[in-house]
Parts: sequence; structure tokens; C-alpha cells
Amino acid sequence: MRPVVRTFSHAMRATHSHVAWYTMMIEDWEIGMLYFNCVWRGDTDDVALQKVKVKYLGDGLNQEKRDVRLLVGTRGVHPNWLIIGVYNPPRDMNAGQQTFLDLER
Repeated sequence: MRPVVRTFSHAMRATHSHVAWYTMMIEDWEIGMLYFNCVWRGDTDDVALQKVKVKYLGDGLNQEKRDVRLLVGTRGVHPNWLIIGVYNPPRDMNAGQQTFLDLER
């Protein structure tokens, strides 16, 4: 197995803090595999990165179409928060505010 040669991160605006932007590294294996699959199919590094960006930002984190939840955690004793997973089911436009563990469906 080849090591990951790219790291991916996501920047988000904080509306409740004195810090304007937060940047978190993405540890989710799916984004790494998307990049590897593009490279394995013969895409150049720049083309593979562009496809990852289009897929991740275009569909995966589209809040109009998806109910996006970033699963965050830390690795070991390091205090830095990482995105360890993305949960993004299709948005139900008829539902009100829901919690992550809402089981009433």
C-alpha cells in the first residue's frame, strides 16, 4: 500500500468567535481514496486534486442538497481537532431542525 502523498483540509468561518476562520485537516479515508482512484486511472496530480475539490465541495458539502455533519476528533494525545468523517445524507426539505441521532424517521 502506498502512503498518502496529499493532505486535505477544510476551512470554515466561525460566526461566534473572535477567530475568523478555522482550518481542520481531513482524515476521512474516502477523500484519500477518491484522490488515489483518480491517480490510478491515469489523471495527473492537478487533475486528480481538481476532481476531489469538485466532488467534495460541489456535492459532498453542498448544504442546500445535503444535511452535512462533520465528525471531528483528535489523534492520540495531540490537542488538534481533525475531521475524521463526513456524514452527509440528502436533505429532507420537509423536516425541521434535527439532531445527529434523531431516530424518529
